[in-house]
Amino acid sequence: MSYFLPVLRALNDADINYVIVGGVATLLHGHLRVTADVDLVISLDPVNVARTLDVMRVLNLRPRLPLDPAGFADPVQRRHWVRERGMMVFSFFDPTNATTGVDFFADDDIDFVGLKTRSEIKTLGPLAVRVCSLNDLIAMKTVTGRAIDRQDVEALNIIREHHGRTTD
Repeated sequence: MSYFLPVLRALNDADINYVIVGGVATLLHGHLRVTADVDLVISLDPVNVARTLDVMRVLNLRPRLPLDPAGFADPVQRRHWVRERGMMVFSFFDPTNATTGVDFFADDDIDFVGLKTRSEIKTLGPLAVRVCSLNDLIAMKTVTGRAIDRQDVEALNIIREHHGRTTD
């Protein structure tokens, strides 16, 4: 996971409003699994999105799709991508290591304020990072239908039961 540390450090340094979800959140909640990207839900307010895109540019990360990142900052364009083209995430990759990436959820229907309110601060190497709650992670993974997410849900439910955490 050390390949995510520079990205997360840069997001922290730029005071980006984000919550880690997906595979990295699964790892941070205690289930060992492999992941090649870090999935983030960010506040989609224009200032936060613009600062996030600046961080991606400074880190020399490129969009996976041939799309102008400025479109992600435009709520109308982003909504079009989500509703008309089925975009779930706007993905960036490092041209020197295309196997890893950073994915930002594009759907503005995600309740970011609630997600952040229920989130936890966890340690990832030398960094303090904001990670979605165990219950939110289970809920997000339950709706995807992907086999890896079904496996994660089984493991995360065991972790939740083991720790006696039924609510966040």
